[in-house]
Amino acid sequence: MKASPKNASEYRNVLAAVLHSANDSLPLVGHEKGISAAAFAGEKHVVVTTSFDGSLRLWDAQTGQQRVQLRDGDKPLSVAAFSQDGKLAVTGSPDGYLRGWNLEERRLAWSARTGQQRVASIVLNHDASMIATVSNDKTMHLWRTGESEPVVELDGVSSVRGAVAFNHDGTRLSTASSEGTRIWSIAEGAEKRFLAVKGAKALLSQFSPDGSRLATTWSDRRVRLWDSDSGLEIATLSQHAAMVNVVAFSPDGSRLVAGTRDGIVRIATRAQSGPERWSDALTLGGHTDNISSLAFSLDGSRILSASTDGSVRLWDATSGHEIAVLRGHTHSVNSAAFSTDGEQVVTASTDGSARIWTADGREEGLFRGKPQSLLVAALSPDGGRAALAARSGPAVVWDLSGRDKPVVLGESVGPVTALVFAPDGKSLVTGTVNGAVTVWDVSSGGSIATLRGHGSRIGFAGYSAKGDRIVTASFDGTARVWDASDGREHWVLRSDSRELWAAGMSTDRRRLVTGSDDGVVRLWDLESGALVRVLRGHVSAIFHAEFSPDGGRVATASLDGSVRVWDAESGKALAVFDRDEGGMRYAAFSPNGKRLVTAPVQAAARIWDAEKLSEIATLRGHTDVIQSVVFSADSSRVLTSSADGTTRTRAPCLSRGPALRPPFLAAWLSPTHGSARSCRLYIVERSPRTDGAWPLQGWENMYSSSGPSFSPA
Repeated sequence: MKASPKNASEYRNVLAAVLHSANDSLPLVGHEKGISAAAFAGEKHVVVTTSFDGSLRLWDAQTGQQRVQLRDGDKPLSVAAFSQDGKLAVTGSPDGYLRGWNLEERRLAWSARTGQQRVASIVLNHDASMIATVSNDKTMHLWRTGESEPVVELDGVSSVRGAVAFNHDGTRLSTASSEGTRIWSIAEGAEKRFLAVKGAKALLSQFSPDGSRLATTWSDRRVRLWDSDSGLEIATLSQHAAMVNVVAFSPDGSRLVAGTRDGIVRIATRAQSGPERWSDALTLGGHTDNISSLAFSLDGSRILSASTDGSVRLWDATSGHEIAVLRGHTHSVNSAAFSTDGEQVVTASTDGSARIWTADGREEGLFRGKPQSLLVAALSPDGGRAALAARSGPAVVWDLSGRDKPVVLGESVGPVTALVFAPDGKSLVTGTVNGAVTVWDVSSGGSIATLRGHGSRIGFAGYSAKGDRIVTASFDGTARVWDASDGREHWVLRSDSRELWAAGMSTDRRRLVTGSDDGVVRLWDLESGALVRVLRGHVSAIFHAEFSPDGGRVATASLDGSVRVWDAESGKALAVFDRDEGGMRYAAFSPNGKRLVTAPVQAAARIWDAEKLSEIATLRGHTDVIQSVVFSADSSRVLTSSADGTTRTRAPCLSRGPALRPPFLAAWLSPTHGSARSCRLYIVERSPRTDGAWPLQGWENMYSSSGPSFSPA
């Protein structure tokens, strides 16, 4: 039976991770071709990648900067293996060459040739003192690390990756072939056990962490478990619909996960008591193509699966619940691995990128020559300045006229997740993923005050109309009202919900709407700190909540797939519409309050008449998550930005706007230029300058009888 999210709470985790991964990325210009493998090196925060472009590279996992590039000619490094301590990488090439790279000393240590055929797989023993290689001609060689001649050569070994495996202490080696699986004593150089299944060919073999069990896969599409000492068969697991091409044991050996060519992952569990019995009734569906890599976290609680469908999925090893889908790669994912501390995940793809994610599914780094997505961007009230904050580095304030140099704010404690200017534009507030809130001087970039109290990600920040109060909402379940001058806390708005996912202030800045992970919407009086009303109806997390410009209505978008419009005074639901099974990301009013744009996670955005609640237009074209929705000041245009790398503009009463693909990271319409016939579109360029600031360029939107057109300003 397929294991999938069974309720809104579980489904929330999946989509939350998808949205995070779409927003958080870090560029690193590097490999020119696909990456064959990636892993964490011995040093903390260092990633090693090997590529078909012939290079091995080391990267700083925090800054995304390349530390070193190593080459030995231009032959592709098509397969690789890494030592457990991260100090050695061994690569193989199509010309049969084997190379050992010393990652501590940043050099090529040695090379050898396995023959004329392509190196198909490489395996290292526990201390990297021995290396086993298999070539496309099914020849296996056993090497002592650093030597140019093999110790042993065997013919007829399966060239499938995983056909050869060392046991936990490196004393035994298993090989799979068309005849069966053999277990060898390395010290004696002799065959100890021969495991055969009538009418089936052996494909893969994998020792359990303690070496007592051997898992093998066969051409009859079954996985079998054996006692590696006696050679006795312990269990034959259920037959798969397709060939099993990767298996992995949990760190304690109590679970075995298998992946097939049709994208199915199956978990087998050993009985906790009594005779040894294995059950593999837990089947995980989601991938649509070949499973290329499987890995357990160090504590055995999570499983990573990578696929040629371009996705990586994170699973709960006990329940089979899908924790997150790590999307971002555009081609096959070749490998996925946890860091040694279990806090990060690194993935490698033939799209030429490696990516770093947190172990809960949020992407931390994108290692390729593509743009870094901005986490947040904000415009000053007069439209003269823009503040940008990315995944790495400080926030930067730009003078949009180009007269003044960019101002780089002091370092924030963690990536910035909320950003807002004060009404006078002289200061701004940042909130971070760690719950830190800081008030900054826009002119100098210096810190004015630090607001302490939140314990988790800041999802919203706003100023009162006079600029004397600051309002913040956090995933810690609270909203707080602060004194803007000295950072003193006035009110703590506590709810029964665990997390506040969305918040918005009324135009007069006297009320706050919050949306929670449990689907509850609350209205607060910011002058007294009192809870005014609780709006119930959504059954899952609220992604977006905002007041209409006149303050009379509230629009909320939820993971339950619906948008609701509420009467702000009575709390009555005026409308429930635009249901989408993938969840709703945005519900945004136009500045004049006459239009409402809804944007789901997976489908096209729509424009509605906010008074009649009837659909006006459907905005098609984006192929990925819509990250932001912005109206021009006169409400005549709407701008959508997506994780697919495009920004699209639409004038509801005119012809459809074109998709823009300039070199940009983010885009918005300046509210000071939103006339009926023209507006200013600001584009953030792909690459930061040497000082870490983000270049801007302006684009003029000029309408003609044939519709919108865009040209650089």
